Amino acid sequence: MSQNIKANFDEIYSLYSPQTYVRCLVQDLNYRLPFHAMKVLKHYCQVLLPKTPLRVSVIGSCHGVDAVALKYNLTAQDVMTRWGNEDTVERPFPASDQKVKISLIDAQSEPLRFAKDINLADHSFVANLNAPYSEGLKYHLANETDVITAFGVTSYLGVEGTERIIQEALINGNTQLFCFSVVKYLNPTDFVELCRKCNLEVQQINELPQRAYKNQTEQERVTRTLKEKGMYTRDDEENLMTLMFLAYKKDLLSTKKAGISSTLIVANKENELLGHSCNKNPLRYSSTQWAHPWHIVLSQQHSENRAIYQKLTELHTQGAIAIGDTITAISSATPTSTDDVVHLAKLFAGEYQVTKQNLPEGQIKQTLTRIEPIINAHIVKQVPASSEALEVGLKQHGHLLVRTGQAIDDAKVLKLLTGKGKAMDYRYGNVARQKIKGTSALQVTPWSKELCILPHSELTYHTKFPKYISFVCKVPAEHGGETAIYDCAKAFDVLSPDFQAKATQHNVIFRKRYVQSSGHDRYPSWQQVMGEGSTANDFMTHFNALGYNCVQLQEEDNKVIETQLTRPLVYQYQGKKCLHSSIVGISPYWYQQVWPGKTPPLTVTWDNNEPFSIAELRHMEEALLLARISYNNWQKHDVLFLDNLRVAHGRLPFTGKRVTGALMAQPAQFVKTDEHWNVELVK
Repeated sequence: MSQNIKANFDEIYSLYSPQTYVRCLVQDLNYRLPFHAMKVLKHYCQVLLPKTPLRVSVIGSCHGVDAVALKYNLTAQDVMTRWGNEDTVERPFPASDQKVKISLIDAQSEPLRFAKDINLADHSFVANLNAPYSEGLKYHLANETDVITAFGVTSYLGVEGTERIIQEALINGNTQLFCFSVVKYLNPTDFVELCRKCNLEVQQINELPQRAYKNQTEQERVTRTLKEKGMYTRDDEENLMTLMFLAYKKDLLSTKKAGISSTLIVANKENELLGHSCNKNPLRYSSTQWAHPWHIVLSQQHSENRAIYQKLTELHTQGAIAIGDTITAISSATPTSTDDVVHLAKLFAGEYQVTKQNLPEGQIKQTLTRIEPIINAHIVKQVPASSEALEVGLKQHGHLLVRTGQAIDDAKVLKLLTGKGKAMDYRYGNVARQKIKGTSALQVTPWSKELCILPHSELTYHTKFPKYISFVCKVPAEHGGETAIYDCAKAFDVLSPDFQAKATQHNVIFRKRYVQSSGHDRYPSWQQVMGEGSTANDFMTHFNALGYNCVQLQEEDNKVIETQLTRPLVYQYQGKKCLHSSIVGISPYWYQQVWPGKTPPLTVTWDNNEPFSIAELRHMEEALLLARISYNNWQKHDVLFLDNLRVAHGRLPFTGKRVTGALMAQPAQFVKTDEHWNVELVK
């Protein structure tokens, strides 16, 4: 280690009158370190050590300033107002709810007496930590402390004094976290090396202004030292800056990556992710500057928080979560959220390795490690020579990704799809689709880019649907936006035996609502299907003839017609049982993101009219996601051919502009024979 330089702040910390201390240090020198540091520390404690009461030993009492910042959330102005006034300086604080128990340790007795008298400390110890510890202090640090904080005081203790704390509390004792600061010009790397020598994980979690400079002489001395070390930044012009570190035992997080994480990241109450760069000039709280590998550690509250889930999905989509990064999430055994963080690994199946650990009180700790995905899609570099060749490929694989790097004419794609059959329109679809200008392809469903589109098979909620469908990548998204595909037969195999039995024995009823006008915010117009001027009776007559049951409803000022059609939950196809993916594709928890609290245009129930439970829908969704067929993103001019009944499709979230066209052919239908549903071409 380099030479251990200790700080010398002369009389600043020998001011033991609370009023003098506040006026000199907090007011004149703008001392803000405890107020900022304790706020940050709380976020990490809530995640890494979520226990009540949390026992914190504060080294260097500062008249209880650290304690009041941690326990009562007071600001510097609050302290100056209260302690600068003779009438209020000795007023005790109210008894806390004991979520935090504070012990104060200081070399002088008077600051401890003051803090104890005003109810800021549960315990206190007079101790010079550069001298041998008393047996009572040793026992307290080893057995009655969860977290030790040392803000500012390391400047006096130096590396040797700091090592004594680590040895007594963390190495020989049961203390879990040691949070400390080191003034930048005092060789902070020496303290980092000390922690690593003691086999602790150490993370820089912030860079903060400790105080203003006392005078120009101090400023010149400190800035000259920083410039010589290449550590000088614009923040150092006005303040003495300090680096804040968190050290802990490597088994605290119990991950395979323990000991090599570069950036520890947590979430705060504003649902922001907090991390810190290891670069010379860190940009605080910016994911673009966080050094990999990341370790994102989330409490149960944040693991089941939709805002955090969306943020992580965005980071994944942008490629910010890199190979080797980990996410540790605490959740209940039965999470109430349908977008818990662990679902990230299911949405991007094959891209995360997941390990589980049961915790006390029914909680589960799951660690998601980003891995290199295995490409298992059938990718070819040439367009099939004929529709017969395409059909052979689809029968073998269920899908075919043609990746030539060159534009392929839509008319050629449609001809390959149709063969001797015919193209299919989207007349009975969920939304009105327009053709992409200058092509034969229809625009795909324009749902919000932040959402994934769940696995589904095109139009299988209707009496006729395409046997084959193709997607053409006209403009790939800036990030993400893959047309994801899933094996329906494999999904059925993944279902639990009990649900397989239930799904095989029961059918489902798809219910779709129509209104007369075309301007409704959710429901399609029956005139879009039947033509302008058609009546409700025309519509019901037409759909009754197709095999639907029609029901008239009144919803607010709109006359609504609900069509009802019985479909299979499981069907036989090419000798295998397949899960009907379209049931998952219209899950109510998905539609709630689009139309909160409102009935979507298309819903589904069991054949006895009972709704699916969220657990049942999630079970089917996860089975489909586990059956994902992976390929290397969605690239310009890609053409994806699918057997619509064997391979479901969806869309992953994306950023930027995305243009994808759809082409459909070979109308098919479900036919029930001998209590089984099969698929046949429409002749």
